Amino acid sequence: MTTLAVADGTVDIGGTGQEPIAVLNRWGGERSIMLAMDTTEKALIYDDGVNLIWQGSDTKMVWYPTLGGDFESEIVLLSKPVSNILSLKIDATGLTVHPQPALTLAETLAGYTRPENVIDSLCLFHNTKKPWHPNKAEADKYKTGGWGCIYRVKATDATGKWVWCKQAIAGNVYQIIVPAVWLAAAKYPVVIDPTFGLSDTAGASNTNWGGGTARAGGATYSPAVDGTLDSMSIYGQDSADKFKCAIWHGTTHALIDYTVEGSVPGSVAWATANVVGGAAVYAATAYRLGVKTNAYVRLYWKAVGSDKLRYQTNAYADPFINPASWTLDSLTATLLCYATYTESAGATYVPKIIMM
Repeated sequence: MTTLAVADGTVDIGGTGQEPIAVLNRWGGERSIMLAMDTTEKALIYDDGVNLIWQGSDTKMVWYPTLGGDFESEIVLLSKPVSNILSLKIDATGLTVHPQPALTLAETLAGYTRPENVIDSLCLFHNTKKPWHPNKAEADKYKTGGWGCIYRVKATDATGKWVWCKQAIAGNVYQIIVPAVWLAAAKYPVVIDPTFGLSDTAGASNTNWGGGTARAGGATYSPAVDGTLDSMSIYGQDSADKFKCAIWHGTTHALIDYTVEGSVPGSVAWATANVVGGAAVYAATAYRLGVKTNAYVRLYWKAVGSDKLRYQTNAYADPFINPASWTLDSLTATLLCYATYTESAGATYVPKIIMM
């Protein structure tokens, strides 16, 4: 087995040294994805100076980290396959999977942006670490609980012609669907390139939102234990503009707490601001996290389940409206935002997530 380092994780290649298998690890191996060719064929894995390669009789696997910190697990078809649907073995135990579909025309016209290589990608999240953290160390480690993503898959033939593919995970099967007409006309070898982004923000979409509106993500979450709020963090970018985050009750929409003013980073990054009240929060209650800004700021989000973004008019200089009176957007989106809190003495762990 050979271990390679990527931006926010490691990748173990080869199993015993002869199998077409890769294990992609995050958080020190706490949550991993195993991806393997569904074959009993064995071959020695070799290093060509750039890539690790396993070559079978009609297929080979090529693995390498990219300059941007992602990881390629290429499948090379040496001849025309029996089917245009490639099925690999996968184990994503402990992770939840969230497809990132193409935006509608109305959503695109409204200014929402999903990068081309994120359309039809799969975002994965830790199944128990949610965007609530009882200390800074855990917050820095898990943030929103995003494991990463499998970006949109591309197939490229020997002449350089290429096409986007579909992908899906069903149980322990990972399927890549190559358009049948394209595959029939392709010149071999054909390279199919699942690309893995191993970071909390991999696979995020973004929108350049203006000021004067409070926005909250679709999903609601509960802290693991009772406690008192400390701070909130948001992922975005702009230059010299400001933000305030807030937390609302997921059912009554009552304002629970909000932060002091924070500065939006000039380049895309996390920004943190302390809360004003240090309000009590409870493991038995679901909350919604959100933000408002003083001007146009690019904020990042992912589709989580079927939960819709919500918004309300709320001038930046005015207090947050309490209770909130949300308007549901058509967009399925949960903001990249998380909260840090201090556990109450004697708190009992109660893992819980509620999707509204």
